[in-house]
Formats: sequence, structure tokens, C-alpha cells
Amino acid sequence: MSKCLVLLAKRPRKGKVKTRLSNSLGEDEAFRIYQEILHKTNQTLLKTGVPVKIFLTGEGEYLPPSSFEIYEQQKGDVGMRMQHAISKALQTHDQVVLVGSDIPDLSPGIIAKAFTELEQKEVVLGPSEDGGYYLIGMRKMHASLFQGVTWSTSSVLTETLRKCAEEELSVSLVDTLNDIDTEADWKAYQSRKVKEL
Repeated sequence: MSKCLVLLAKRPRKGKVKTRLSNSLGEDEAFRIYQEILHKTNQTLLKTGVPVKIFLTGEGEYLPPSSFEIYEQQKGDVGMRMQHAISKALQTHDQVVLVGSDIPDLSPGIIAKAFTELEQKEVVLGPSEDGGYYLIGMRKMHASLFQGVTWSTSSVLTETLRKCAEEELSVSLVDTLNDIDTEADWKAYQSRKVKEL
């Protein structure tokens, strides 16, 4: 089955990315951190060998890796943007896994596991520690999963799993990871990196 990775990302622009980090660390450092995380995510996706479609939003110049297919994100809430991107990828691929750009702990192994789970399950989710999810995969569009969800809250994963149950969709969860939204998130990630050395 043909596989595709979808990445949603903002074009790096100072003052427009990681605004919660900007409040505590300043715009320059938040901008630098965003660029570092986005670069690491790109490298992780490249290591999988799976084709990548990147859906960008925001103004400014940004060139992702040359092998990435570049698209513009649809207007609307994050649910509408994810639905549009996955729908686009499903036009040409049998299995699609979408990830966000702010999960530096994402690994090729987790992505491989998600695709393996998709061979048996209809939906795969990667829970984030804040109650949302950083990864979602499917073999056909299940639009209801992107509608009527209270986005950017601690109930996103719970609401999505409930919708899966209502639709009688089989689901698998991969590793729980933490996205980088706050100074505490960043410091915790830095600490994990040091321990790995």
C-alpha cells in the first residue's frame, strides 16, 4: 500500500510562531526554537523514506526539503486544515499519517509503528501529554473526527476517541509525546536530550 506523510507547519517568522514561548523567552529565542524543532521534524520525516506533503500557513520565505511537496493550508480551524490536508493526500495514497511540527521527540520508529498499525486499524492516534494528539492516520477520510471538536483544549483526544467509538472505527494509539508550547516544555525537552547523550 502506498504511504504518505503530511506535515502541517507555519512558515518561520519572528513574532508569529511560538507566541507562548515568546512571552517568557522573547521573540528571538522563540523564533530560534521554532526553527530548530521544525528542522528536526523535517529530518525525522526524511529518515522514514515515505513521501511527504507539507501544508504551510503564514507569510514569509521558507523552503522545506526539496523532496517535500508544498501546499497551502486551507483557511479555518485546525480540524478543517487537517481534514483538507489528509483528503488531499488520500487522493493519491492508501495510507496517510499527519503530524504536527512541534514534537521534537517524534521518531522514525513511531511513524513506522503508526503505518504498521494502519494495516489493521482504521484510525491511529499519537496522544500528546496536554490531552490532544500530535499524529493522526487513516486509510479513508473520516470527516466526523475533525468536526465539532473543541480544539486546543485538554479534551481533544477524548472527544476524538468518543467520535471513533460512535462511528465504530477501530483505533490504535502509539507513544504519548509532549509538544513544545511553554518554557517548561522546552526545558524538559532539553533535559531529555542531555540524558540521551
